[in-house]
Amino acid sequence: MTKLLSPVLAEVSPGYVQWFCPGCRETHHIPVASVHNPGQNWRWDGNPDVPTFEPSVLVRGGHFAPNWKQGEPCWCTPNPSEEDWGFRCRQCHCYVRSGKIEFLADCSHELAGQIVDMVPLAERAQ
Repeated sequence: MTKLLSPVLAEVSPGYVQWFCPGCRETHHIPVASVHNPGQNWRWDGNPDVPTFEPSVLVRGGHFAPNWKQGEPCWCTPNPSEEDWGFRCRQCHCYVRSGKIEFLADCSHELAGQIVDMVPLAERAQ
């Protein structure tokens, strides 16, 4: 069950937090070190309003995923016999520091290389 921790951060289950990514236009979630997940890679400073997570967060899907093989069909490849079901391949690589998202240059979306404020979760559907 999702528990809102602040306008920009929610706990999706014990030890897992999520925020809205304006580059991917969807939420990203990560396991953070806690009583429930003591050995996790991401450290959270505990501030729900202007969070900082370390190290960087890398989200990959479709042909950006490490197990996709060049030349193989991908979910994003149009199939004339089927409708477009909305899947978009992506890579999002960012730091979240003091309530700001620093998108690295290897992101596949239009916010690559930019730093933006975190977006309230309530605005994610807009």
